Amino acid sequence: FFVIASCAPLMLAPNDTVITLVVNDPDALFAKPNYNRGLIKASCGIKDNRTNPTVQDPYNIISIVDKMKNVTWKIELPNDEYEGAIEFIEKKDGTSSQRNQLPFFDAKVLKGNGGIVQRDSNNNARNKKKYTYAILFSLEKGGVTRYYSIDPKLKGNN
Repeated sequence: FFVIASCAPLMLAPNDTVITLVVNDPDALFAKPNYNRGLIKASCGIKDNRTNPTVQDPYNIISIVDKMKNVTWKIELPNDEYEGAIEFIEKKDGTSSQRNQLPFFDAKVLKGNGGIVQRDSNNNARNKKKYTYAILFSLEKGGVTRYYSIDPKLKGNN
């Protein structure tokens, strides 16, 4: 069974997107603070309520976002030995064409609150382009907090 970091139920409207970071093996991840992509792939996956209902490769998943709809990122852990939180979401600007893309949200960095990030998308989420967004998340155990990052993609759906 999995422990969801935020216990409050999410109120969803049609076409809202919920992206869940599933940490399957927090022990392996926590044991190596100098993590790498292979360790993240082995320890984590991502699913969403739109087109990816089962856990997918965290680097290859593409979650659908509709314009003017809510997007929520949350974390699931296999037990209550650890506490996890989505700290923030950040639009990645790798190539010059990515830097010129209009973001799906009203800010480049979306800060977390209570272990989740929620934000309404803007009108730019309609262009069917793929955007890379970094998810910065934390795991806490015994008063020690470690931070990790994954770069999945979002795609406008309108």
